[in-house]
Amino acid sequence: MNNQPNSKKFYQQNTLTKCNESLPRIENNSSLAIQNALIEFRSIYIDCALRHNTLVETIEKTEVEHGNYINN
Repeated sequence: MNNQPNSKKFYQQNTLTKCNESLPRIENNSSLAIQNALIEFRSIYIDCALRHNTLVETIEKTEVEHGNYINN
């Protein structure tokens, strides 16, 4: 017998992935090394922002559906 409440997940599992905390290091002070690091930073930011925004939108939608959402 399962005594757990029936909880339905309303989010995609991948939205619970934490953002990468280790960022690429700039190898030297050349413009190419800086450019390469910035390209990597951008990729990391885009992936993290997409997951975060999707999770926020999902939570907001669920709160609206349940009448709990207050827009600040």
